[in-house]
Amino acid sequence: MQTSILGLVLLITLIGIGAAVYLTIKHYKPIQSLSRYMYINHRTYSNPKLTRIDELAKIRETMEQLFEHREQLQEKVSFQQSLVKEQYLLRLLKGDENDKVLTELQLQLNGKHFFVTKIFFQEEQLQQINRNEIINVLSQFLDQKDKVGYAVELVPDHSFVLIVNFHDEIVHKKSVQHEFAENLANKMQEYCQQNPTIGIGRIYEGINWINRSFIEASAAIEYKLINGHGSVIFFDEINDKDGKAFWYPIDEQVKFIQSIKQGDEAVA
Repeated sequence: MQTSILGLVLLITLIGIGAAVYLTIKHYKPIQSLSRYMYINHRTYSNPKLTRIDELAKIRETMEQLFEHREQLQEKVSFQQSLVKEQYLLRLLKGDENDKVLTELQLQLNGKHFFVTKIFFQEEQLQQINRNEIINVLSQFLDQKDKVGYAVELVPDHSFVLIVNFHDEIVHKKSVQHEFAENLANKMQEYCQQNPTIGIGRIYEGINWINRSFIEASAAIEYKLINGHGSVIFFDEINDKDGKAFWYPIDEQVKFIQSIKQGDEAVA
């Protein structure tokens, strides 16, 4: 009787061990297959030190390296996207707008009214500021309820350009621009303790007029020799202070010069 009981217990034990081994092998095969697949297809991320360690450790190590590589790729894509955005904004200033690219880059320029502001720094002033930081400061300054905008640096001109787009209808254009210019000058003084020259072009309706306002803002900057560096110059307020007669108004002259510099035949 005892022999029969012991035999039955032994049989049950063997069956249990066999079932455990079977289930272990059955559940281990997918892990082994996954480990082999990751080793074959992602040898770049495999660690030689893990060749004799269990597959779970290999998978964990490989996944960690994959996620790290993914983050590095995201940083590269983000950097490339910022470069593409900057290049498109520069093209927009030259009058080359593209609605498809505008949508793909998710640039929020859907308002009706636009104008361009140019901020000119002297060379010694630029040496005292962080250019990347000032782009961020200007971007935050432009991100407001009533308007949106983008900032881009013009390295050869020692200047930064702001494309400003208002969401709502503008009734009193001059007062809006004067308030904007005053706030911008205060922000520059607060951030870099300097007073750059600020040139402001006229307000226009439609994104295709950004180039015209940009040329006007650049022309206003050229007028700093008369108004002095560190002043705020509105293009539509440029006039002949000496009262001399010209064949063409002074504002049209400086606008013509800037159009030639920018290569804009239509504006010239």
